[in-house]
Amino acid sequence: MREIPPVLGVHVFGPSYGESILLQMPSEDGRADRWGIVDCCTLAESGNTSSVLPLEFLRLRGVQTLEFACLTHPHEDHFRGFAKVLQAQDVAVRAWWRYGGDSHRTLEVYSRLRKRAKGAGDPEASNAFEELLAIEKALRPLKRARDPSRFRRLSGYHPRLYGYKTQDGVELRIAAFGPPATHVQRYAEQTAKELNFYVAADGSESYVRLEKATRDLHNIVSVVLLVAFGSARVILGGDADRRSWQLILGDTSRESQGDSLASTAVKVSHHGSKGSYCPAAWEAHSAQGPPYAVITPFPGLPRPEMLKELGQVCSKVYLTGGPGRGMGRPRVKSKRLQMGEYGFTPHLADLEGVVGYSLFFDASGRLFSESPLAVKTQ
Repeated sequence: MREIPPVLGVHVFGPSYGESILLQMPSEDGRADRWGIVDCCTLAESGNTSSVLPLEFLRLRGVQTLEFACLTHPHEDHFRGFAKVLQAQDVAVRAWWRYGGDSHRTLEVYSRLRKRAKGAGDPEASNAFEELLAIEKALRPLKRARDPSRFRRLSGYHPRLYGYKTQDGVELRIAAFGPPATHVQRYAEQTAKELNFYVAADGSESYVRLEKATRDLHNIVSVVLLVAFGSARVILGGDADRRSWQLILGDTSRESQGDSLASTAVKVSHHGSKGSYCPAAWEAHSAQGPPYAVITPFPGLPRPEMLKELGQVCSKVYLTGGPGRGMGRPRVKSKRLQMGEYGFTPHLADLEGVVGYSLFFDASGRLFSESPLAVKTQ
């Protein structure tokens, strides 16, 4: 029987609305793997958000501890279900990482304005930020611990958020490449400005104006992570936009550490949108050869032209659902994709119940195995 080497598992959920990544990391002693989560999502059907995909996955595997949980930015398709993960009695979270740039007061103001929207006939809008408040409440024990390693607001480059050496002496390290510090400062200043201007206003109009004024800013503070295991380098791009990638490329603190953007695999930022595509970043990702790419679709995304671009620079492109689909059961029946409309044949989650992919990399950077992620649907 062939001996299975230690591998880094990257489980990417993307049921056509929302995304979550579970990291399965080989342990120091060669026994139980370590786990972490980046963003969260649910299998939403008719507004039902009870099925938290990564939490169900962890429970099926008997995972009782998450070394860390990371919220890249405050868009609903990245935090939906996170409150249930943090409140779970059977899964403990040791550390929390999140984007920098706002505060609990900001969330409270959002919540008040969202409640006004609910009164005006927009209950879904209210529910989203009520969940953010529930997340903040669930995090109070970590905050009270006053241990900076357990609660981090990320801004700029961090060479080592988490790390250790495995039993075989292979280093596993997680670094933060973003959000850029200048973007965090801009986000904080702009959010404070909008809050001060609109909090004195009244009625649903103030909610609409504030929500739009801040919604478009969230992506600029998206966390970007590097997960390195030996020679394997996986970059999780969150929803970083093109300007964020440009600033990350020019970050002198990262360059001084010799931490390149060369990658084995990339979780493509912002669902493969045109505004997130940075040719210079993909050139850097490809420095040691064409990387694997995973795209989590969103209604209207990925754009066809972006699939063509990525097909030219990546060795494989995985789609966790069909492009342009809305919330609902993950059924994809796109004949055009299977025919290679984009100049290549994407690895498409085209089976009912498939909501993502699991990729496993050994310490040499080789793709050891891949498999679809499936859930049971009614």
